[in-house]
Amino acid sequence: MQVENKISNYPDAERNNNRLKILVCKPRLAIQTIRLNRFIRCEPLEMEYLYTVLQHHDIYLLDGIVDRRNPVRLASKLKTQIVLFTSLITTASVVLKTASRLKKLKNPPLIFVGGPDAEVVPGHFFSKDIDGVFFANQLEGIALVIDRIMQS
Repeated sequence: MQVENKISNYPDAERNNNRLKILVCKPRLAIQTIRLNRFIRCEPLEMEYLYTVLQHHDIYLLDGIVDRRNPVRLASKLKTQIVLFTSLITTASVVLKTASRLKKLKNPPLIFVGGPDAEVVPGHFFSKDIDGVFFANQLEGIALVIDRIMQS
């Protein structure tokens, strides 16, 4: 029931033919992470794969490796209804802190976490500020959750 209340607070969804505003966020890598950015640039494939199941919604990608914008400010500005995080073990604490700040917004978004760390140790993200953790069949899980949200 909580999901219904949160989504119904967003009249913009009705005007945009029931399209949700979804921010997909890959946090900046922690300083102790080994990086090869000086030598190679990798596409954020895990974020791009999401488009296959979210193509009927307004998707905003925030790749912390190349984009330094603040995810909380961006979510507030865009009035996103859902924030999806992809997380590594080295970014778990950043995801939890950011989720806490997102939940303090006037219209807090639903927050879900997936990615390598969520798949291996989903318990890292069991928090009052996280609405769900995808740890198996992540794309299918996201598609099912979004469908349920749209039906509510």
